[in-house]
Amino acid sequence: VLSSSPLPMFLADIEGRISYVNPALEALTGLSAASFRHRAWLRRLHPEDRSVLFALWRDAVDGGHELHRQLRFECGGGGMMWLELYTSQVKNGDKPQGVVGFIKDITHLRAQQKRQLWEAEHDPLTGLLNRRGFERRLDETYRRFREHGEMASLILFDLDSFKPINDEGGHALGDEMLRVIARCLEGCV
Repeated sequence: VLSSSPLPMFLADIEGRISYVNPALEALTGLSAASFRHRAWLRRLHPEDRSVLFALWRDAVDGGHELHRQLRFECGGGGMMWLELYTSQVKNGDKPQGVVGFIKDITHLRAQQKRQLWEAEHDPLTGLLNRRGFERRLDETYRRFREHGEMASLILFDLDSFKPINDEGGHALGDEMLRVIARCLEGCV
């Protein structure tokens, strides 16, 4: 199904000064066209994304190629959203005249990916890490130890006499016991 809504877009010069934003971009971000022209939008970029975006912008402009980047942006209402940015140079012959950019809100997609990653690495009953999540965390912890000398501890324990709880009390009781133990562990580890 094709959408009849215009894509949020902007026009900028080679240095990144925005000269035009369409109403769809204003509606998406909650910022006025003047906010974009006066560079107020820069303060709304997530600090970790800001310097990377500047470097990628410069590289794209100097190299004459497109820029494609996902970044976090604080919208006018104060919430953080994920945006996907596409830019392309506008040229007069071989001479760059400016940049046209398109923005897509991918907040929902990023939340879905985050949820899928969580589900892939956690036990649905207890919410604790499963084997895949545990092995990834163990690898990360070991890497930090090798590279930076960060210390860590690994605690192993066994639940004695768990089988009779499941056999005599039923799986619902066993599941509840596992959930209670998981909450206790999360509170102290």
